[in-house]
Amino acid sequence: MRESEVRRADRELLGGTLRSLRRLIGGRGGVEQLLHGEPHPGNVLTTKNGLLFIDLETCCRGPVEF
Repeated sequence: MRESEVRRADRELLGGTLRSLRRLIGGRGGVEQLLHGEPHPGNVLTTKNGLLFIDLETCCRGPVEF
């Protein structure tokens, strides 16, 4: 077996764990928010309506746990 291959049992365990965590986090009913991996002054513009993210490559919405 090559290093990059994952055994079926391991894939099933990982998939089940991720589905379970998704349900637990989603079930909390938390409000989604803007998430950004590396916000810094070069990623935002100051506008009359507040800050505006201009680096959308790594922006998403989700729970604060992410």
